Amino acid sequence: MSGKSGPTAALLFGQGAGIPTGLYAALGLAIQEASPFPLWFASPQCPQDVAAIPGGLEVGMLRVRKAMRSQGIDWGSTSTFYGGHSLGGAMMPDYVLGVDDAVGQVLMGSFLTRKFKTGATAEGRPQLEYPVPTLTIGGELDGLCRLTRIAEALYTQVTFAEDPTVAARSVPVTVIPGMNHYEFASGDQPPAFVAMNDLKAEITEEAAHAAGEC
Repeated sequence: MSGKSGPTAALLFGQGAGIPTGLYAALGLAIQEASPFPLWFASPQCPQDVAAIPGGLEVGMLRVRKAMRSQGIDWGSTSTFYGGHSLGGAMMPDYVLGVDDAVGQVLMGSFLTRKFKTGATAEGRPQLEYPVPTLTIGGELDGLCRLTRIAEALYTQVTFAEDPTVAARSVPVTVIPGMNHYEFASGDQPPAFVAMNDLKAEITEEAAHAAGEC
């Protein structure tokens, strides 16, 4: 964060199932380097590397927030963003609803689920209702969070919204060409389930992270 100026922000990031948090270090660094302001990044370790184990994400968040405070962050003056990859991203929207400091959220290889479509237009079209601005990022060659599901998110959250212009700012959806599911993390040893079901990426890990930081 050296050389950065302006208000401080933090991104607290949920890990994908079976993916050690250290494998998000390169992604976090790429985001920090692209940020024009000082940005803290942390990915809390959950039991058995699974964010869905009850209480694991909550305890992990408390642990990293305490550790970051001891390293100098001032939570009172920090804009806090939340995010996650895969299962970590799937769990994060519910977690964020239980906190009061979320400025925004980014879901990578994951999405806001259909249970948040609780609203409706005057004509009866289902509408997404989620109070925190959320960016959804999919990989074109993601074999687990498939492109078709990201396309559904775009259609129902933005195209199908009562006010698409507002929705495009509050719940935008984008896709990184050539990127697969595992490239949000790092390394050449994905969990067995990911290795069996993911598609082969057409861009490098570095290029994927550079695209994801924008």
